[in-house]
Amino acid sequence: MLEMLRKYPIIEAACSKAGISRSTHYEWMKKDARYSADVEQATRASIDTVTDIAESNIIEGIKKGDYKCSAFWLIHRHMAYKKRNDLEDTKTEKLLIKPPPSERFIAAVRKYDPDYNPPKGVQYITREEWERERRNAEVFSRLYEERLRLESSK
Repeated sequence: MLEMLRKYPIIEAACSKAGISRSTHYEWMKKDARYSADVEQATRASIDTVTDIAESNIIEGIKKGDYKCSAFWLIHRHMAYKKRNDLEDTKTEKLLIKPPPSERFIAAVRKYDPDYNPPKGVQYITREEWERERRNAEVFSRLYEERLRLESSK
């Protein structure tokens, strides 16, 4: 059974290949601590092997130009491509991807600061920074709209 588990990390498949029932396997695990530890070790080794094969397949797909493999790799291996929920699970502060400023925003800022250049690339900010920037953007937007209204009424 242990040999089968080293090849197949699924209990039902390993039991079938070994010619025993799942209930027998679980009985052995309950009665024999050594067997249970060996099962755990064999299963871990098998999972590692399957993981290596899966990663190799993904890398081969990337080499062949498969965009799904590329996207999968980037989403799971590169901080800039992680989904927002994954970023929020970081152990330090929760991070969000800061959206780039709109063209309207850039034009409005450049009206008062001609040298303004928006940041390039992906930026990460904490939830607190996000809320502060959102509030500031709302205030700025109201002030800008008021300014436009006053200028147009002259």
